[in-house]
Amino acid sequence: MLKNLLIVSALLSFQLHAVDTEQQAKKLLTENKMDTLIAEIKDDAPYKLASYKVIAFYRNKDFDTAIEWIDARLQVLPKDDKKAQAKEWVLKGNVYANQAMDASIFTAAGYASDCLESYQKAYELAPHLLNVQESLIGFYNTAPSMVGGDNEKALALALELEKTHPLEGGRAIFTSYKGMGEDEKAQAKLQRLLKAYPQDLPLRLMASRYYFSQKRFNDNHALLLDSISLKKPQDEEKQATWYILHYELAKNTVESKLELPKAIAAVQLFQTAPVFVTKYYEQWPKLREAQLTLLSGDKKAAIKLAKQARSSSDDSKLKRKAKRIIKRGKV
Repeated sequence: MLKNLLIVSALLSFQLHAVDTEQQAKKLLTENKMDTLIAEIKDDAPYKLASYKVIAFYRNKDFDTAIEWIDARLQVLPKDDKKAQAKEWVLKGNVYANQAMDASIFTAAGYASDCLESYQKAYELAPHLLNVQESLIGFYNTAPSMVGGDNEKALALALELEKTHPLEGGRAIFTSYKGMGEDEKAQAKLQRLLKAYPQDLPLRLMASRYYFSQKRFNDNHALLLDSISLKKPQDEEKQATWYILHYELAKNTVESKLELPKAIAAVQLFQTAPVFVTKYYEQWPKLREAQLTLLSGDKKAAIKLAKQARSSSDDSKLKRKAKRIIKRGKV
């Protein structure tokens, strides 16, 4: 009996510390095993591995525990290791950012303020680190002005970033110009970037969403068709963007009405993507397929798809659009 207990204890101990590579952590994240990630990544794990545990914490909405865990890691770091400290402060800011998005309108501003302070602290410690720069610039570019968002501050930092990281800095400059309403400058910057980095999928996704917001559906169609023709990446993160570009083609084609069969095939392919990619889209891919099928002239099939989307969705906007197909035969 004692021997059996010792074996079980040893197995549990092994399982507790089983996640010690990024590959293992990525797999668990893809499989949505947040509790396992939290339990099996050690407190003294390297930064890259620790970041997966933090993601698991905020996906479980266990924000306070995440902050406590990061604070404990900060306490044991050498005071002169500013690079390591800055990385932890970025993690802390990421937690506050997600907490702000999850919070009520009454408390979100406070968490956003904590997020900004964390990113600023990281920047003070190690202003040369790419993820530190991108985090602070990203906050300034995307947060509302009432909680510290400032496109002009973002632009100043992005111009400096571009000197050492032309692609990352260039993308941030484009976003700053867009946020400032400087459409001519934004468009010019975007065209230069697309010419210089034609294979960069995040850049293509940024461009596509910009064209869609500008109602440049034909330009967007050409960009997206070219984008989905690119070879499927091996890297999971890049692969996710590749799949999303397929969805964007379907969304844009509802407006452009161009090459409907290609758009239908694209949205069907998107629906085969890993769950960690598709789950944030709810039933919209199915609805897009219904809309495109209706535009193609197959009303019966479109109604069937729309009913499937409506029955599995809690999204009121989606339900209204599905009802329009089902009851009125219109997109």
